[in-house]
Amino acid sequence: MKRVILMSASLSLVGCSGFGKFVSDTATLPGANPNAPQGGSENMLRARGYAAASSKLQSEPGNIWPDAPQPLPTLEDVSRNPASLDALLRANGAVAPSGPQMPDDGSMTLGESTKIHNGVQSTDFNGPGLNVPSQDTTAARFGAQPSNASIVIPNGDGSSTIIAPDGSVRTVRNGATSVH
Repeated sequence: MKRVILMSASLSLVGCSGFGKFVSDTATLPGANPNAPQGGSENMLRARGYAAASSKLQSEPGNIWPDAPQPLPTLEDVSRNPASLDALLRANGAVAPSGPQMPDDGSMTLGESTKIHNGVQSTDFNGPGLNVPSQDTTAARFGAQPSNASIVIPNGDGSSTIIAPDGSVRTVRNGATSVH
């Protein structure tokens, strides 16, 4: 009975990795180093002191380097022929711009409008504003009190950006301090 249990235990241990792997991982010959690195590559053979035959590198026929990409057109070329940039981008595998293109005299806005009132230039944002929740319950848990004051951020050009509690944003120039 003991022999059956011993045999079934040893067979169950070697079932996952194989008998040779199990024996080589658990038992070594006398005088062998179980911590020695394993391998049979050319570098391992040389490290152990054996002669290793190596073949020389052979050159490949033909040109293995890809051709140089086409030079990008200058801004003058693109202004004369905008389709040349699209064709070049497609030829080089880049994604060409899609959708309407901004005209040469166009400008980009986010819904702001500039006004001058009493010699003070201000920019009002007429968009939907910031999505501000009606009450901030998370901040109140940490002792923060709601504020009705505006946030004034000075800009480098002498103007200030004012963010009101309702989320509206405007820019005031010439150091005007009137905050609504």
